[in-house]
Amino acid sequence: MKKGFTLIELMISIIILSVIVIYLYKSYAEFNKDSKHLNSIYKKTDRFQKVKKVIYLDFLTAFPKSISVIHLEKNSDLVFMQTKNSVHDRINPYVTYIFKDGFLYRIESFVKPTYPFDVDFYGDVDKLLRLQSFRVYKALKKDSNTSNPDFFIIDLKQDAKNRVVYKIKALLTTN
Repeated sequence: MKKGFTLIELMISIIILSVIVIYLYKSYAEFNKDSKHLNSIYKKTDRFQKVKKVIYLDFLTAFPKSISVIHLEKNSDLVFMQTKNSVHDRINPYVTYIFKDGFLYRIESFVKPTYPFDVDFYGDVDKLLRLQSFRVYKALKKDSNTSNPDFFIIDLKQDAKNRVVYKIKALLTTN
């Protein structure tokens, strides 16, 4: 009667165990790699979602008569407005959107800015995100006699896959 394992049986069981451990390690390493990749995609997507929300709320709660759009270049607009939405805890701040060198900037201040900007202009500048284009269009009804737009179309193009077009009518009607 046998009371133990032979050397061959022990070696075979160690080889089988090592193959299983190697497979588990490779699976774990691949899982970590995929997890890091998905996390980076999530952070980029989350950032883009937050920026879209801020822009949407700015235009939605803006005073329509305060919005002015200057078309600077083919893919670039400069937007001035007074809105009820504030990122920096201001009451009815003046907000400026600038698209420069591939980045969209948001400037929030207490005073109405002028273009070109003064040297003593004060405001909080937020570098929102990298874009390919930022365009804002005013849309009027055909039979409208007023210069106040009925709604705005905001076109944000981050890359070939991420493009957002908003059609927003400001909720406020007076300044």
